[in-house]
Amino acid sequence: MMKKKESFSMMLGEDLYYHDKAENIAKLVALVEATCGIDIVMTPPKSNALGVALICDLDDVQSGYTVGYNENGDFKLSALGTGDLDMPAMNQQEGTLCNIGKRVLPTNAAVEYNGYELNDLMQVLIDAPELTIDWTLTLPTDKGFKAVAFDSLPNSFENDGTDNRGYRLETTTVETELPEVAKCDENAVLEGDIAYRCNPARQFNDFTDKSHEIFETFALYVSPKKAETLGEKVEVVFENGSITLDVVADAKIIGDIVKVPDYRAAEGVYDLFGGSRYKTVTLRKV
Repeated sequence: MMKKKESFSMMLGEDLYYHDKAENIAKLVALVEATCGIDIVMTPPKSNALGVALICDLDDVQSGYTVGYNENGDFKLSALGTGDLDMPAMNQQEGTLCNIGKRVLPTNAAVEYNGYELNDLMQVLIDAPELTIDWTLTLPTDKGFKAVAFDSLPNSFENDGTDNRGYRLETTTVETELPEVAKCDENAVLEGDIAYRCNPARQFNDFTDKSHEIFETFALYVSPKKAETLGEKVEVVFENGSITLDVVADAKIIGDIVKVPDYRAAEGVYDLFGGSRYKTVTLRKV
């Protein structure tokens, strides 16, 4: 199979971003890219997370009063109808987002929305423009964006499939010395029952959960052999709380690691896992 390939890529995701040794792993990845001829692709953990990271100053630790946008918080802005203030869904908005290919893509409203938008709040707080799309021209060029008005962004595919939507972020190449890495601690292993925060293949968030065409349920996914020992329902106990889930046998899973999905914000799975994707847990039959 390798002989048929002209290039190779390594996909990196959220498992590594929140790892305790993330800095050392980043150095290892840099060495792989510099010496092995492998392209590195870093997948954003959420939709438009790349764009948010480029234009926002983010704290390492969350503290104080929080406002959640389609996420849990002390005050919740939500397009799901379950928050403190309704917001438009993705198909009710005009604006831009950054995809995994580092393209700034325009989005158009497909469904009418007659409520408040985030820009309405900004107009009360600061001297904000009239429309959300008016921000597009002011995106920071020092972060790779271009000073292009929203209505000037192309939004099409060529006949040969070439993507002609929006534009690619400007990137800068900087020559640096190869980093020094620390040796891996081979004794640092997880023991006992291990839960992995991971969604079924077609579930991503509360919005996919509302789809009538997606049938994966919010449950504990385990190997068929593990399912025989757990029964129909279990309580997954973490250090700071627990969650009770039905057990679903997944033929694609082998071994004892169990999967806990996070696509329903109301279930508070992120609170149980913290920043990690893996946790040692206790499984109790219900």
